[in-house]
Amino acid sequence: SQVFFHPLPGVVAGFHMRPDDHLSDNDLEAREQLPEDISRAIRLLSVQGPVEAPKTIAAAEPTGDNSQRYGLKPLQNQAVPKTPLVDLAGKTAQMSYANNRLSLVSFWASWCEPCIKELPSMKRLQDDYQDRGLRVVTINVAEPLEDLQAIIDRFELQTFVNLRDLEGEATQTWNVYGYPTNFLVTADGEFSHGSIGGVEWDEAEVRTLIESLL
Repeated sequence: SQVFFHPLPGVVAGFHMRPDDHLSDNDLEAREQLPEDISRAIRLLSVQGPVEAPKTIAAAEPTGDNSQRYGLKPLQNQAVPKTPLVDLAGKTAQMSYANNRLSLVSFWASWCEPCIKELPSMKRLQDDYQDRGLRVVTINVAEPLEDLQAIIDRFELQTFVNLRDLEGEATQTWNVYGYPTNFLVTADGEFSHGSIGGVEWDEAEVRTLIESLL
C-alpha cells in the first residue's frame, strides 16, 4: 500500500487529546483543522489505483527471545547521556546509577493512557526488587507540577525517583519519540534494554529478565 505523510511542524505530540491549557495556539489550530485533514486523507486514498494482492511471506521461526515479545529489546552498551533534570521541588537533579544494580528509567506524561496503565505493575516491580538493587526513575515530560503530582499521589509513587524534563532536553538526547519509553540502565550507567510503549512488569518473562540483570 502507498503511504503518505502529513507533517505538523511545531505541533506537540498528543495535541488531539490534551487539555486546552496544555496547548499552544499552534496546537489548538491543528486540532481544529484535524477533521478536515482526515477528510482530505480519505479523499486522497479514494482516488488511488487498486492495491496489488500481497505476496505470501513465510512466517519466521521463533527466535526464543521473549523480551522482544514484551517490548523490551536489548540495546548496545553505550553510556546514558547526562542531561539536567529537576526534582519535584524544582531543584536541579543529576541521575546517578552507581548505587543501584539496575535502574528502570521511564519517560511518561499524565495524558498518556499506556503510561498510566503500566504504573501499578511498575510499582509492584520496585516493591519486589528494591532490596536487590532495583530503582525506578520516572521522567515527566514538560507538564505542570500539579498534573504529575496528582498521578504520584493516586498511585502512591513516592518511592520512585520522580524527575521532570521541563524543556524536553532529556527527551531529545535520549531519542524518545513515543510515550511511555522505558530504559533499563546498569550500575555502570549504560543502556541494557529499552521499550517504546507500555510494558506489563508482572509478566513472568519480564521478571525473568529483570532477575538475570540483577
